[in-house]
Amino acid sequence: MSFKDYIIPILIVSLLCLICFSFSFFETKNNFDNVEKILTEQGYTNIDLDGYDFFGCGQEDIYRTKFIATNSNNKTVEGTVCCGFFKKCTIRW
Repeated sequence: MSFKDYIIPILIVSLLCLICFSFSFFETKNNFDNVEKILTEQGYTNIDLDGYDFFGCGQEDIYRTKFIATNSNNKTVEGTVCCGFFKKCTIRW
């Protein structure tokens, strides 16, 4: 097989990867302020947002932001804040 036989599949896969990366970066970046507000309201401090978590939430969740924070018992915890269009945000461990 020649290079010409592989060019279309390579272009399609590359385009899909670019779209997925762009979408996840855009969604995560836009949700950081909301996630920090949610965690602060729940009593968390020293909040460090870590980006998009592909596997930490349900299928209906659009925003999936990983975090590390200090809880009200002064212990460091890790989790994910999951938000959807038609549901409120939840914190998952």
